[in-house]
Amino acid sequence: MRVLTAIVLAIAFSVAADGQAVADACRATIPSSVGRALSQRFPAYRLPFVTDSLDEDTAFDRNNGGNGCLLVARADFDGDNQKDFAVGLTPKSGNVPLVAVALSRKNEWLFSTVKS
Repeated sequence: MRVLTAIVLAIAFSVAADGQAVADACRATIPSSVGRALSQRFPAYRLPFVTDSLDEDTAFDRNNGGNGCLLVARADFDGDNQKDFAVGLTPKSGNVPLVAVALSRKNEWLFSTVKS
C-alpha cells in the first residue's frame, strides 16, 4: 500500500455519519458514506475530531496551509484512480486508536487496518 501522503484542505460544514451537521475539519473531510461504513465496521471507535490531535500539531498544520485535521488522508492508495481514505479512529473507551484504510469499490468500501 502506498504511503499516506494526502491531507485534505476542505474546511466546510458537512453531515456526520449520524446525520448531525458539524463544522469540524476532520468530520467535513469524511464523506457520509465513508463515515457510516466506518461507524458500522468499527463500532468500538468514533470518527475523529480536530481536537483529537495536539494543539501545537494542528496549529502547525494550519500555519502551513492545512485545515488542522491530521487524522484523515485522502488519496488513491491502490492505484485504481478512485479516492480512498485513511482515517485515525478514536476509541470510545480505552486508549488504543486505530487507523482504518477505506478503499473505494463500486458501491461499497473495502476496509483494512494499519498495524502500529
